[in-house]
Amino acid sequence: MKGMEALRRRFVMLAAAFVMVGCSSSDVKVEPAPLPVLDQPIKLQLAWKKDLGKGVGDKYLMLKPAFSEGTVYMIDFRGLLIAVDPETGKKRWKRKLNEHVSSGLTVAGERIWYGAPNGDLVCLSAEDGKELWRKPLSSELLAPVLIDGSMLVAQTSDGRVYALSDSDGHQKWVYETAVPFVSLRGTARPQAAAGAIVAAFANGKLVVLNRETGLPIWDKQVAVPKGRSELEKMVDIDGAFVIDDDTIYIASFQGRIAAMALYTGRVIWQSEMSSYVDIGVG
Repeated sequence: MKGMEALRRRFVMLAAAFVMVGCSSSDVKVEPAPLPVLDQPIKLQLAWKKDLGKGVGDKYLMLKPAFSEGTVYMIDFRGLLIAVDPETGKKRWKRKLNEHVSSGLTVAGERIWYGAPNGDLVCLSAEDGKELWRKPLSSELLAPVLIDGSMLVAQTSDGRVYALSDSDGHQKWVYETAVPFVSLRGTARPQAAAGAIVAAFANGKLVVLNRETGLPIWDKQVAVPKGRSELEKMVDIDGAFVIDDDTIYIASFQGRIAAMALYTGRVIWQSEMSSYVDIGVG
C-alpha cells in the first residue's frame, strides 16, 4: 500500500464538466483551472479523416472507435460498421447491421462485441463483420463489454453484471443491485483487477466481485443520495473510473471524487465534486 506522502504526490486529472448545483437563491459556480502555457507546443498534422454514417445522432451514446491487431473498428448508432487501416484510413471492409447500436465496440482476437438497445449482446467476426452469436440480456447495454481472458463481462442499465463465455455467450454468473428509477443515460464500463471484477452503478455504489463466482468481496457508497426530488437524488457513476496499482479513482454525479483501496474499499481521500465523465490519472 502506498503511503499518504506518495498519494499526495500523485496528480489526479479529472476530465470533467463541473455541474452548477443550486443552493437556495444562488448557484455555486466552479471555475476551471487556467490552462498551462507550453514552452514547446507540439504541432499536429492531419493524416486522414473518415466520415462514419450518422455518428451517435441525438441518442447520447459513447460509441468510441476500437483498435485491435492493426485495425481500427468504428460504428454509428444505426449499425454501420467499418474496419479501416490506422495508417492510411483506407477501408478494409464495411457491414450494415440490421439493428441500431447502443454500446461502443469491444474487439479482441478474431471477435467484435457490441450491445443493442433491446438488450442483446452481439458477437461478430473481426474478419468481415459476420454475426457469430447473440445473447439476450435483461436490459440495454450502454457501456462496452469487458474481455478478461475467456470471460466477457457485460453491465446492463438495470443494475446487472453478467459474466459470459466469450466463445458462445454462455452465462457463468450474474450480479444484481437495485438502481433508481431516474438516472443519467450511461453506464461505467466494468474493469478487471487482481482476480476480481469492479463495477459501478447508477445508485452511487462501487462493487468488487469475485471473478469466478460473482459474489461481492466488498461494496461501498461513493456518493449518498440527498434532497427530496428524484433529480436531486441522482448520484450516477457513469464515467470511467481508474484502477492504478492498488487504488481506485472514481467520481460520481452530484457526489464526490474519491480514491479507494482496491482490496478493502477503504476511502483514502475524497472531495465533494460532481462529474459524469471519465477520470484520467497521470
